[in-house]
Amino acid sequence: MKNSYQATGTNSKAPFTFKIHRGDGMALLAMNWRTGKPPRDFVGFAIEYKEPKSDKFWPVKNRIGFPGQRKKPTDPTISSTMAPFQKFRWVHFPFNADKEGEFHYRITPMFMDEGGTLSRGEPQEASIALMRDTIPGKLNVAFTRGYVSSQSFVANFAPDRKLGTLIPDNAKDGLKFKPTHKKAKEALEWMGFEARKSIFEVLDEAIAAKAEVRVIAYDFNMPEILTRLEKLGKRLKIIIDDSTAKGGGHKAKDSPESVAEKRLRKSAGAGNVKRQHMSNLQHHKSIAVSGKGVHKVVYGSTNMSWRGFYVQSNNAVVVNSKSAVDDYSHLPRTCC
Repeated sequence: MKNSYQATGTNSKAPFTFKIHRGDGMALLAMNWRTGKPPRDFVGFAIEYKEPKSDKFWPVKNRIGFPGQRKKPTDPTISSTMAPFQKFRWVHFPFNADKEGEFHYRITPMFMDEGGTLSRGEPQEASIALMRDTIPGKLNVAFTRGYVSSQSFVANFAPDRKLGTLIPDNAKDGLKFKPTHKKAKEALEWMGFEARKSIFEVLDEAIAAKAEVRVIAYDFNMPEILTRLEKLGKRLKIIIDDSTAKGGGHKAKDSPESVAEKRLRKSAGAGNVKRQHMSNLQHHKSIAVSGKGVHKVVYGSTNMSWRGFYVQSNNAVVVNSKSAVDDYSHLPRTCC
């Protein structure tokens, strides 16, 4: 069970089947009615879970309720034991998803009589460990959270929907921007999710190991990335896009990419910092680390920018492999 990607409920008396699919700090809960359509009095599923090494079940909350339960968007969310989820799948993000051990889920079909009284049916239960690494020690597929489509983000961090205290309004201000939001640390960790954490950790590991680092960057206005790269000194070699897309684009003298170039030329040496694009632009973003005890490559769609980390839905694939670093660092062999 420890390394499982799926877990299945085993209660044959329950009128539905249940399977958990492990994700990146999340669980996809999938239910399927055993025989045809559910009865007319079926009104959804109550979802409850226990954290590792805990005996207490916590109900997953619903933002949609029966008439009268939530009259306005600011009203508290409702336990799904009182407002069941009317879907046959649900993605759950446990608040403490990084806890070691198995998360235990209980899914209960809920029914309602003509008088509006809820009753419980036979539940399904299953447990799964929401391990951080996709394949421990080899591969981790990480994601940003993509807050733009998240009601949870708005409720917890931006009820006024104003974001200027969390992220810069203008990308050009990225390298000098400092968040002033009172929950900035918590909000940025939430928004960047596992991709942010994984990328920062790879660079921190490279600094500690005095490793050689190779970087290719497209959008580049994240101060936390730049300051880490500066700490590498001459062990860094980097290519930064210089296309003229998006108006002035990355090539403009005042662009964050050009500012980053100047700073890295001082720390890494002019010969270790290149600007280029291919056709209209150079859209690649990656990091390769090679040193004593650490050989990792970061691929994926996450730009080294505020929007890449905190606005868009992106991924970061961290491969722990010396052969992957070798492939990254050398030109491909010609064939035939």
